[in-house]
Amino acid sequence: MDYLNDELSEIYIETLKKQSVYIDKRLATIRNRILTSDIIFQGNSKDAIASFLNIGTAQNLILAFFKQPVMECLHCKKKRSEVRQLERAHCNKDRLCRRDLLMRALDKIFVNMETPIHSRDILIQFIKEHKNCPIYFLCTACHKFYDHS
Repeated sequence: MDYLNDELSEIYIETLKKQSVYIDKRLATIRNRILTSDIIFQGNSKDAIASFLNIGTAQNLILAFFKQPVMECLHCKKKRSEVRQLERAHCNKDRLCRRDLLMRALDKIFVNMETPIHSRDILIQFIKEHKNCPIYFLCTACHKFYDHS
């Protein structure tokens, strides 16, 4: 499955192109309570904010945001009807996890612990960080193999 981590592979390039267009279109139209939340962080470190958002909020946002009509596993080509579900697998080229992408988002918008920051601003930037990190739709077996390879 090395081709999924190869920045020069057709699959990697095409996935990022499509994903970038999808993110822009979806951000313009989505009405999600997580992305419109008025929760404000103030007096917290970037690490504390990322840890808090990573406990469910960011995961739920990814599930709600990346809803594409994918009909088969990208790797083994099993049809959606043949597997329990198709899962969203973050590219593991740089071993980036959800929390790492939250930290990247915070690096771009965090001023200091005294300056208030809206959770929606963090999470919108978190989604935008996925323009540089492909998400592959894989069956459970391929996802597990990919994450451990």
